[in-house]
Amino acid sequence: MKVTTNFNLLKMVCIALGGWFATVQASTNTPALVVQKATIVSQNPIGKPLVLSPKNNNGQAFSWDEVFNYNIFDPTLRPALSAPNISFGQSLSSDGDKAMFRRIDFTVDASRFVNANLMVEGITHYRIIHNGVGVPYITSFTPQRHNISLLVLTPPQHTDTFKVRLESDSVQLKALVINATGKRTFTLADQQNGVHCTSLKLSASGKYLLATYYNMLSSTDYHYYTTITDVASGRVVFRSTNYQDLQWMPHTDKCYFTRDANGMKQLYALNPVTLQERVLARNLTNGTITFSPTGNFLILQEKEQSPNRTQRGVRRVTDPDDRSDSFHDVYTLYKYDLATKQMQRLTFGNETMSLQDISPDGKYLLATTERRNLSRRPFSFVTLHKINLETLQSDTIFTDQSFVQNCIFSPDGKKILMVGSPDSFEGIGRNVDEGQIANLFDYQLFLIDEHKKVRALTRDFDPSVNHIMWSKKLNKIYFTADNKDRITLHELNPQTGAIRQVATQVEVLGQVSCNGTHIAYNGHSAQGSRNIYVCDLSQRNPKSVRIGDTDNQQVYANVQTATWTDWNFRSSQGDSIYSRYYLPANFDASKKYPMIVYYYGGVSPSARYFEYSYPFQVLAGQGYVVYVIQPRGTVGFGQKFAAQHVNAWGKGTANDIIEGVSQFANNHSFVDKTKIGCIGASYGGFMTQYLISHSNLFAAAISHAGISNIASYWGGGTWGYSYSSVASADSYPWNNPELYTKQSPLFNADKIHTPLLLLHGTVDNNVPPAESMQMYTALRLLGREVSLLQIDGENHVINDAGKKAEWQNSIFAWFAKYLKNEPEWWDSLYPTPNK
Repeated sequence: MKVTTNFNLLKMVCIALGGWFATVQASTNTPALVVQKATIVSQNPIGKPLVLSPKNNNGQAFSWDEVFNYNIFDPTLRPALSAPNISFGQSLSSDGDKAMFRRIDFTVDASRFVNANLMVEGITHYRIIHNGVGVPYITSFTPQRHNISLLVLTPPQHTDTFKVRLESDSVQLKALVINATGKRTFTLADQQNGVHCTSLKLSASGKYLLATYYNMLSSTDYHYYTTITDVASGRVVFRSTNYQDLQWMPHTDKCYFTRDANGMKQLYALNPVTLQERVLARNLTNGTITFSPTGNFLILQEKEQSPNRTQRGVRRVTDPDDRSDSFHDVYTLYKYDLATKQMQRLTFGNETMSLQDISPDGKYLLATTERRNLSRRPFSFVTLHKINLETLQSDTIFTDQSFVQNCIFSPDGKKILMVGSPDSFEGIGRNVDEGQIANLFDYQLFLIDEHKKVRALTRDFDPSVNHIMWSKKLNKIYFTADNKDRITLHELNPQTGAIRQVATQVEVLGQVSCNGTHIAYNGHSAQGSRNIYVCDLSQRNPKSVRIGDTDNQQVYANVQTATWTDWNFRSSQGDSIYSRYYLPANFDASKKYPMIVYYYGGVSPSARYFEYSYPFQVLAGQGYVVYVIQPRGTVGFGQKFAAQHVNAWGKGTANDIIEGVSQFANNHSFVDKTKIGCIGASYGGFMTQYLISHSNLFAAAISHAGISNIASYWGGGTWGYSYSSVASADSYPWNNPELYTKQSPLFNADKIHTPLLLLHGTVDNNVPPAESMQMYTALRLLGREVSLLQIDGENHVINDAGKKAEWQNSIFAWFAKYLKNEPEWWDSLYPTPNK
């Protein structure tokens, strides 16, 4: 074994050198998987350049290897239908006095992480391309389909021999298939790469759809572009990479955009059909721009920088939220008249005035101010102002309401539609049992008439309201809502209060745009997540038509995606608990599979996202059953269900998860009960730590940005005390110490025996990194199995594409180690340190 290991090391060095490797022969003692056939994607003769002197300016003689420097790999190049194959041991010749440059492709499917060396023999000059990236050698394969290209240059009067094999031990080689046929499993690259829509907007007439996309080929190769599509014909009339901030102007099918000039904004109108540009305004401030519905003026919201508050190296903190200089920034409203080119200040002072809406006739603004009151929760309260743009006088519509999300005028400008908490307006929208405290994140819809009388529109409506729109032409209110584990579209009749759900082609709505009669949207469904649809709301049963640059059928044509199935149960407390599960690729009910459980528990439901940061489809493709549960306290299931989040911090929620997992595993014989893992993030990360301190059900656990100590998060997290005003209503460390200690996983660390992976961004300003560090320290002192990974420079969410891939692979590797008894992936990423 020692001889073989040293010989493999020699071969790896030879691969890295990329030179005289043809003289090295494979060890007969090493198991190998031979690449029997590969496809010659392209082959082109290349002549030797005219040699003017024996050496170049750097003193180097000509080498055929330099051809690789300027023949860059093109991932878009596909083999022709008549592309020839090459077999193992077949000769590759040059073209007389010219060299021959070839690209040879094959694939390797890995069902698990495999340590295997790619051995190339009989070829003198070559380069390896692995999944579109040039590499000196390949020594391992993650579970997915690997696209491998060999760029081969055969010099004149020379013959190469195609001999490619994979060397490893016999057990690991069984997990590899070369040139597999049929659909491949869904991978992380499938989720991240390709064309994604980031925004969509219908024009005023509904004739055109404006969409912004990014096309990601790899973590370092991506670009943004914008299109405008004729909705009726589906024809793209405009495509550009130069206009990424296009917006529709009111009452016209023309766009506006800005350019920077000498630190000031210049506003332009653009006709997307003729590409004619016209200057609308010069030397605007750098604030956000909102067009009036009448189209004759702009409202700008400009930030007034706060003074430097650090004096003599000392900065006085004046508020629990005073964690950065931006806390004292003030935003001011201005009006810019497009005809007279005159700018007028609308607000002045040390309070921010936030624009909510402009009346349809352009005479009034809706804007909010916020007042801090640390003597009662939720510590921040909103006042709504109706500002007369002629007199600049303000009429106060309401004062000191909590969790106000947005306010809009009715089409006639007389009423106001508002999204707020159940406790808004003395609790007229509250619908909880006696003794319960409403969950302020369970958003409700309110209508305020011209006499300032308020009506609760969704008190008996279980879904939690998100975004709102009001159609003048149809005289209907449209809104999206968290509806159990879906995000759905609803129509509300403002006269009768009747609500009906509008059918869409997705289960989880994403971006939504409404021009009054039509709606454009995208989102997630069982088939994928990238399609864009447009439907006519004037129809009783509107039909959705696909439009735009993304097409699920093309994206996933050769990909085997996991199926999901609803599985609901009644908890011991009597609640109906919703959950669903995903089955592995090539599922065989007679086999036993490891299972991964995902949850959140921190109010928002774990919706039916097809592509997600915690990728259910990818995990199922790696051979896991994936179980996703919506425990008590989640919004979208009614106010009484959501209210169980308050003053719980794991109580009840953990019982639902444990009961659900146990019942599901008992009812499904294909689940290996000894190999169940769990994962959650933020409040879900807290739930991971809480679960394994109260149960030995799990064989592996992962907590991303989890809260280990409720008290230290309460005082140290950016939103710690304000979030706790909902989750721990009127409970503080001094009046309810049991909640802050007994419910904290850190105070129960001695009960944890499950291997735990802690993940945390180093600049997380929501949940401080110390929350993971103190749990890590406790478990190390207790001698328990624990690892901590810190993602450098990342916040609460991991956004950098390269770091995100490393983060995801670490998750996959941890589960492979403890749920599949396959430690190779984890060990390759994080070898055991010397001390």
